[in-house]
Amino acid sequence: PEVDPDGMYLANSTISIEYMAPINCDFDGNETCDVDDLNMMLALGPIAGGVPATGNEMFDLNGDGTIDTSDRDAWLAGAASENGLSSPYKLGDATLDGTVDGSDFLAWNDNKFDNSLQWNAGDFNSDGVVDGADFLAWNSNKFTSSDGVNAVPEPSLLTLLLAGVSGLAIVRRR
Repeated sequence: PEVDPDGMYLANSTISIEYMAPINCDFDGNETCDVDDLNMMLALGPIAGGVPATGNEMFDLNGDGTIDTSDRDAWLAGAASENGLSSPYKLGDATLDGTVDGSDFLAWNDNKFDNSLQWNAGDFNSDGVVDGADFLAWNSNKFTSSDGVNAVPEPSLLTLLLAGVSGLAIVRRR
């Protein structure tokens, strides 16, 4: 827009607003943005180092000609928004349920030290191997959620049993 010497906008001047269209996070066409869509992107190869987008342009979400972790991160943000979350899915959320918790750890643990190009198998850094680096991604986000609320870990069965036995012992002493 044009501005006069007093800093006022001149009549008939235009303001340009750049609009960024939402990403298409539904790669398989089933009208949901889920782990299958993300796994389709990751299946192109270890994208941590970047893979050429030629022939797979739909996965190049930032349009730079390379499919890499910035495209994965754009997918995590767009899919979370599409699914009603207030912030992107976090690294370590293998189930894409919006919370990094024990079920995500189990997904990593069941596949640790395997070659995998799947998010739900625990390849959170997208390098094609489920290893300690992926555990660190889970660990740095554990018990957090994509809706901005800290998740409280659920008590284990053992903890509940111990609490119950302790309660019985106190009742019996009376």
